[in-house]
Amino acid sequence: MSVNYELLGKKILGGAVEKDGAKICRFEETYRLQNTDDMFTFIRYLPLPGSIVNYNPIWRLQSCDVKRLSKPRGDGKTDLTVEYRCTSMLDFDTDLDGQPLTEDTPPWKYRVSNFQISSATQKEDAKYFWPDGIDAARDFTNTAGVPFEGTITRGLSKIAFTYNLQSIDVNASWMYVYKTNISEVSITGMIFPPRTVLLHNIEMKRKKDYTKNGTLRWQYFQVNIQLLADPESFNRDIPNLGTHILTAGGLRRLWSWDDGNSFGTYSQYLTSGAKDGEEVSEVLYLNSSGTGISPFNSGGIQSPVNLRGCMYEPVDFQILGLPQVY
Repeated sequence: MSVNYELLGKKILGGAVEKDGAKICRFEETYRLQNTDDMFTFIRYLPLPGSIVNYNPIWRLQSCDVKRLSKPRGDGKTDLTVEYRCTSMLDFDTDLDGQPLTEDTPPWKYRVSNFQISSATQKEDAKYFWPDGIDAARDFTNTAGVPFEGTITRGLSKIAFTYNLQSIDVNASWMYVYKTNISEVSITGMIFPPRTVLLHNIEMKRKKDYTKNGTLRWQYFQVNIQLLADPESFNRDIPNLGTHILTAGGLRRLWSWDDGNSFGTYSQYLTSGAKDGEEVSEVLYLNSSGTGISPFNSGGIQSPVNLRGCMYEPVDFQILGLPQVY
């Protein structure tokens, strides 16, 4: 549906500098609608927040409001004033391909907005410490090799921004949450090795932008995303502990005998001829294959065996269409 209107004029209302340094500009446009009933359709086709406003220099639209309507006219026409509030585009004067921005630039070519990096924390069991005067890390154990119990708060980075895509598989909004990158990925100028960035939150909005003549101009998705980045990777050392081992006959309970110096299955205990056997009541470190326990050192301390891996599923982030530059 088209709207018959006439642009009567434009007027600069003023500007400001906000606390975050953004330069704000306000201006208004006055239109005359040929038919008062066209007002609702006209409002529907006003530009969307985030659109490019091609004044000199380029600005990004923050809000667009109909501020005044004329009194009823004898000829059935209506004058209305639209107020625009825009923010400066000092860091946004080219598109993702480095080309100058104009009003004809598709929204999915815009650079990211609302870009922010902040700190985040995560608590976990302590694994290592750095002795005083020594720069090399050692296991978080006492001098006898027995692990200490303690937790630390680790620092992560929270990265948030908004970007546009011409299309996206909306299943990503629920399938990829709390999953990590399976391969190296470039995001807003930063390179992340595998398993170092996690999709924390994602929000998608489908947008349609029309001309005031009722023609569909742009159809796209606006994506708000939050990522968590871990410089040490989301891989963790998982203690390979248990009270059962694998045998040719399946999973079997661990037994100990000879005053706790021998370990094996119940069948092995019977074969040994020992008389002091009992089921293992506390978890032990298993070997890497799970077919036995890890050895003890001369001090009677078991050698730790850890499984290195990630608690979050690694996936290909390509479906998210993440921008490589900001």
